[in-house]
Amino acid sequence: MDGFVFISHSSADKSLAEMICRSMLGEYGKAEEHLEAALEINLLRNGRKSLQTMRTREAIADNTLRGGNVPLAKKQYAQLEMDMETDFGENSPRLLALRKKTAAL
Repeated sequence: MDGFVFISHSSADKSLAEMICRSMLGEYGKAEEHLEAALEINLLRNGRKSLQTMRTREAIADNTLRGGNVPLAKKQYAQLEMDMETDFGENSPRLLALRKKTAAL
């Protein structure tokens, strides 16, 4: 993580920063705890359709994949993809990036 700087301003940001560190260190269970906390905060503050909530859900799927549970990660990505298409449209840059990222799974 050389050169990585994360400036945090909210509890959700702190949880995401913690997740990134823990996931990169292979501490997937602890990362998941922080991600779930971040998701709860995002749902309360921003709602189900916010970009931040979608980013947190993607981070949860990423962590699941890094932890080796490919079937669950595929399911998480698929649900996220459907929700993003519904909420942001089929040509959303975030949706297209997610599809590109998950195409090889």
